[in-house]
Amino acid sequence: MTGEAGFTSEETEARKQKSQGFYMGVDLGQARDYTAIVVIEMVRFTSGQELVTELHLRHCERLPLGTSYEDITRHIKNLLMPFEDEKRELTLIVDATGVGRPVIDSFKEDHLEPVPITVTGGLTASYDKGEWHVPKRDLVAAAKVLLGKGQLKIAQGMPFGAVLINELQNFHVKVNLNTGHDSYEAWREGARDDLVFAVSLACWYALKQKKKKRITGVMPIIGKVEKRRDWMML
Repeated sequence: MTGEAGFTSEETEARKQKSQGFYMGVDLGQARDYTAIVVIEMVRFTSGQELVTELHLRHCERLPLGTSYEDITRHIKNLLMPFEDEKRELTLIVDATGVGRPVIDSFKEDHLEPVPITVTGGLTASYDKGEWHVPKRDLVAAAKVLLGKGQLKIAQGMPFGAVLINELQNFHVKVNLNTGHDSYEAWREGARDDLVFAVSLACWYALKQKKKKRITGVMPIIGKVEKRRDWMML
């Protein structure tokens, strides 16, 4: 007997997902750059004897070029409202590198409690005065490794989902043979990477919270998002 999306009823029962919380990553664009917003959900389920953790992309968008920071703040507040109304836990992670500071201050004034992350060229992540400083390699690796292992899921038909995958494919690691250091040639260097950055922020922080108290719940309600099994792959 088959159940949801072709799974047997026993498999469907075994794969019942428990939500571990939602994470909104925001890459704040400048005048000529897009602002990208994504929401991922961390879920856990059992597969046979194994406890599996996955990150599911639930929302993905680019705001129009030239959107004011006031309108960005207002839009993000509107996206957060359903989570507040249904008492679902969502963490807001925002790029604090460069222009992000005024928007982060605005979020704090509105009691949204953002997690600021500044991209650095260092070797290790550090936390100081309420802000994370994270090497770019760590952020990129968070999304790319998860996707490579099949643990980051992007549903077919997700708005901007295909664009995000294209951005991920445009990342190429370069290694300096003299220093052994790696670099990411598409990162903040002309090619569109705003969606990758937003996803990387959310993934990196979600993985840090992986061992926190589990939160049970149902699927999110940003727009019309469905349970899906038809995931896109690189």
